[in-house]
Amino acid sequence: MKVYARIFFFFLVLAICVSLLYRLNFTDKNEKKFLCREVPEGYEVVLYGKRNEEFFSIVYPKEPEIISIADDILEISVSTGSPSRYTFYFDSKSVKISETFFNPMLIDNKYVAYMENDRLILVDIFREGILYKDIVRDFSKMADSISAVISIEPLENGDFFLQYYKGDEMQIITEKIKKED
Repeated sequence: MKVYARIFFFFLVLAICVSLLYRLNFTDKNEKKFLCREVPEGYEVVLYGKRNEEFFSIVYPKEPEIISIADDILEISVSTGSPSRYTFYFDSKSVKISETFFNPMLIDNKYVAYMENDRLILVDIFREGILYKDIVRDFSKMADSISAVISIEPLENGDFFLQYYKGDEMQIITEKIKKED
């Protein structure tokens, strides 16, 4: 009887350990995030969910660029000619897809800045309501309007330092942008 009890407890402890390892994601090393493959129409990008199931698929006429920008976030972009590219983001952990942005500037792997009608729009990647800023300035005219923005640096309190080219003279301006304004 003692032998059977020991075997039972051995397998019980083994089952608990395997369960804990699975729960802590030690067994998810083979988890797929994406696949990019050539198809007759161009290139298909397939994004995978938490259990390696196909979550989203899109076909582009030319090969997209896929970059891992954080542990669980991919940046998928396709160029339509210099300096034009369309980009969206995928969070494989929360299985979220962002909207598609035109020529975005990524900030701190959390925010995206892009130009729309001569306005600088600053938002959190997945539009979770964390940040939305519509910034109107006399940005210098550029072939790619986001090029008028030199840098955007987030501060610990949620504010930002914005550095950009202003007007026809392309004067360099640095200013602090408050999150709550």
